[in-house]
Amino acid sequence: MNTILETLARRWWVVLLRGIVAMVFGIMALFLPTATLAALVMFLGAFMLIDGMFAAAFAIWNRSHFSAWWLMLLEGLSGVLLGLIALFWPGLTAVLLILLAAFWILLASVLRIVLAFRWRAMIENEWRWILGGVIGIVFGALLIAYPGAGLVWLAWMLGLFALFFGGAMVAFAFRLKGLRDELEDRD
Repeated sequence: MNTILETLARRWWVVLLRGIVAMVFGIMALFLPTATLAALVMFLGAFMLIDGMFAAAFAIWNRSHFSAWWLMLLEGLSGVLLGLIALFWPGLTAVLLILLAAFWILLASVLRIVLAFRWRAMIENEWRWILGGVIGIVFGALLIAYPGAGLVWLAWMLGLFALFFGGAMVAFAFRLKGLRDELEDRD
């Protein structure tokens, strides 16, 4: 078995936590669409910050195991930076919030696709990462194309994206946990 897959399997819980945080954010965004702009900024900022911290930590912990670690670090640092911006400047206009979210989604999605192609020889079903990246690019592009569509629409789009991303991460985490269990049985 290759090193990256073993590393991912041994730290499957990081992937699970990322997925859970994304799903919690998605549910909140879908069921509380009329929350104030400040609340949405705080939810989005916290989500980007926490997700970015997990991605950056994973990349740093595993930099010796794969050469593309810096791509995941870049994804994580972008989430941390944009999350901090959202948290420290909550008075941003709705259009700026939409654009902030759209660019974060686009950057993270493009980096996921690049990682999937870099890892395709080492992981199975890389199409899931590619599909998640493509869906993220579509969501980001829609947010840029229709910035004035309203806060409720933004909340629903972000909620759907976060639920899809979170669900994919949770499913991937449990697959990794099964792989970890197989590795432990071999040892």
